[in-house]
Amino acid sequence: EQAVDPRTRLLMYKMVNAGILESINGCISTGKESVVFHANGGSFEEKIVPEECVLKVFKTTLNEFKNRDKYIKDDYRFKDRFSKLNPRKIIRLWAEKEMHNLT
Repeated sequence: EQAVDPRTRLLMYKMVNAGILESINGCISTGKESVVFHANGGSFEEKIVPEECVLKVFKTTLNEFKNRDKYIKDDYRFKDRFSKLNPRKIIRLWAEKEMHNLT
């Protein structure tokens, strides 16, 4: 949990309070780029969240992410959507890319 800053921890608690997640059970893996947590799903706006989930939290800052744009714009799945985006939108694209890598 050391890698989770207060703002990220607050977002995780908000996911539990909103019912998206029933609980966050703890860290199951840490690496140089991210921390992975096990969670139990809840429901959100009539959508059922899977019973077991993982949360992948990246250990990075906005400034560090600016250097990672090359990994997104060189990926054929995202190159048409990538242009001079602001850093937060690049982070969103990066997370989407990571999700696609898992499926």
